Amino acid sequence: MRAGQDEMKVQNEVVCDRRHAFETRDFYLACFLRCAGYELLDLRSEGTRRVFVFQDRLNRRDDVMAYYDEAGSVRALAYAAAIKDMKALHTMHEFNPIQLDAGEPAGGELKAACEHMVRELVNGVRHGFFEMVVTVETVQSKKKSVTIKSGNSHRFTVLS
Repeated sequence: MRAGQDEMKVQNEVVCDRRHAFETRDFYLACFLRCAGYELLDLRSEGTRRVFVFQDRLNRRDDVMAYYDEAGSVRALAYAAAIKDMKALHTMHEFNPIQLDAGEPAGGELKAACEHMVRELVNGVRHGFFEMVVTVETVQSKKKSVTIKSGNSHRFTVLS
């Protein structure tokens, strides 16, 4: 009986791991899953291709099969917006000139400021016309104040 319980436990752990994340290299499937409400956890490179990583769901297999069988249904305008958003993410992922290490003195707050700017840019592209202004001021000899204005103002203190 114990061996059977251990086997069941291992099978359940594998199922849990599969439910945790789902990966696809299919751009349009990724857009479909975004429209269907799947949370995008990560976007990473594998050579010249991109891998979209989503929070998995129990019914994911059915959703994927419905997509490929042309039986899945999402709102057309939402799908078009998802394509624009995912292309913007895809492009920003290709163009990543700043590699910040959170262990560096300026890494934590500077990284937070950069991530905030990227989020604001993606939201701006999604919604159309927008304006973003970034200012940097020296507040002490080794501190800089970075202010990002795009509707609301967000301030980050960065060590230099």
